[in-house]
Amino acid sequence: RRSYFLGGRHRRTLLPVLQGAPAMPQEGAPSNGGSPPPKPAPGSQAAAQAAAREAGDGPPPSADTLAYWEEIYQDRTGTWDTLYGYEDIRLVLCGLVKAPERALCRVLHVGCGTSNVTEGLWDDGFRSICNVDFSEVVIRLMAARWEERAKGAATDEEEAKMRSGVQWLTHDITDLGAFAGGTFDLVLEKFTFDALLCEVKDDATSHRGWAAIREMHRVLKPGAAFVSVAWGEGRRLELLRGGGLFDVEARRLPGEAPQRPLLYLCRKRAG
Repeated sequence: RRSYFLGGRHRRTLLPVLQGAPAMPQEGAPSNGGSPPPKPAPGSQAAAQAAAREAGDGPPPSADTLAYWEEIYQDRTGTWDTLYGYEDIRLVLCGLVKAPERALCRVLHVGCGTSNVTEGLWDDGFRSICNVDFSEVVIRLMAARWEERAKGAATDEEEAKMRSGVQWLTHDITDLGAFAGGTFDLVLEKFTFDALLCEVKDDATSHRGWAAIREMHRVLKPGAAFVSVAWGEGRRLELLRGGGLFDVEARRLPGEAPQRPLLYLCRKRAG
């Protein structure tokens, strides 16, 4: 499985995050028969690392670390998303929560980044949206961006609703202890689990993955849904089931692109 992330001072190179990739040979290590080492295959992890060295970059931090995402977000001011935005998941979310129910639906958006999801949810009638990310940089940026949007509201009443109805909080997906159990009607993540699990060999045995799933389950109301949009396949399904915590349905995200991520609809089991 291969996931791609791009950003920070390493934006000149595209680093493939390969699960189970072979270790890179050390520089200066002897090669077979004293001949020059073979050139890395185009698109490989070795090629990406070589390109980074040639560009003067140090080794890129892994996409499962805070350092990686802080680099990406530190100089961003506008919307940036990982391939798929709110418009790509809109029909699914609006199908889950009908228009009359949206104003009272409490949504938790984990790993919010600088996506356009919150704007889309608000425009579709959701009025209680809590966004969390482990990057303080992105939370400050997004809070400021939302404040500017609120100032442009048509009425003072709408401006007040935008401020009270949307939160931006710094939290790690594996520890949402600030929220009481059964707080939310809908939890959404988009490619956050892909980043969290990009270095593990088996999604279903990841300690951090299981911690995140337990937290998703805990903060949801019984019968409520956790929606995960991800490239991860195979053992990802077993992780999302959480040993019986969720009933999970997997489908391809609608669209015409030949390669489309999966949309996992995870229903919290009662009891």
